[in-house]
Parts: sequence; structure tokens; C-alpha cells
Amino acid sequence: MISNKEQILALLHSNRCAYHLYEHPPVFTVIEASQHCAHIPGAHVKNLFLRNKKKTAYWLITVPEDKQVDLLLLGDRLGFGRLSFSSSADLTAMLGIQPGSVTPLAIINDQAKRIKLIFDRDLLNEQDISIHPMENKATISLKLQDLLQFLEGYRHEKVEFMEIPGKE
Repeated sequence: MISNKEQILALLHSNRCAYHLYEHPPVFTVIEASQHCAHIPGAHVKNLFLRNKKKTAYWLITVPEDKQVDLLLLGDRLGFGRLSFSSSADLTAMLGIQPGSVTPLAIINDQAKRIKLIFDRDLLNEQDISIHPMENKATISLKLQDLLQFLEGYRHEKVEFMEIPGKE
């Protein structure tokens, strides 16, 4: 299981994914990230690790950092009703990361493919994206297309883009 920055950066490098690394103090919220990461190029995102009520379906949702996701509408759109945030224990067990470090890169740890990765359709307009490299003490900026190719190479399936409903 890939669980730290050095391991994921080595994988990105071996897959010829160019990135720029920015070290900063640990950030746990969008507000903290904006204080330390505003200078980093690329679309800044937040990542939500969600589950259905019965804990039989899981999603890793990536949206622009300023989007307030309507979980009720999203659950209806996905056909699973009420969604909630997964526990930190599930986050660590299934994705190998700690709270505050959620990143689409962690999906490569889901060997059982229990988790559905979905990007907000708004991100299709972005050339570069800024994400954590498995730790919240750093951010990498890379081409969105490079990230998608990397993820799809490990998942052997296309990353899904959909309109994630926001709160009005």
C-alpha cells in the first residue's frame, strides 16, 4: 500500500508524470490550504470520501475547493439515497491515508475496487490541478491529463466526470 509522499512521487516519476512539489505546514481545511497554498498553480480541489448508509458503496469525490457539495442531491443522483462521510478508520484501511490527506492519488490503494472515483465536471475546464501527494504537508501541481492517465493506468478504467450538485 502506498502511504507516503516519497512512494507516490516515485510512482509518478516512473510513470513520466511531470509535477511540481510544494512543501508547506500541514493543512486540514480549505481555509488553511488557502493560507499556505494560494501561490501554487492549478485548480485547487477538495476530496470527499463518502459512503452510503449501509456501508456497501463508497466514493472518492474530487471537486473545486470552493464548491459546497449537496450530499442529499448527490446521493439521489448516484442512486444510493443519503450519503455520509466515511470514518477515519475506513479511510486508513481502504485508501492508506490519514484524515486531512485525502487525494485522488490514494485510489490506487483500492485494489478491491470498492471505491468509485468521480471528478466534478467543472474540473474538465482545467489544465493543471493541485493535490496532496498522500500527505497534507505538501501539494503537487500537475497536468490534469497526466493525473487522469496515471489513475486510469492503475485502475484500468476511465475516471468518471459528472456534475456534482452544489448547495444553492
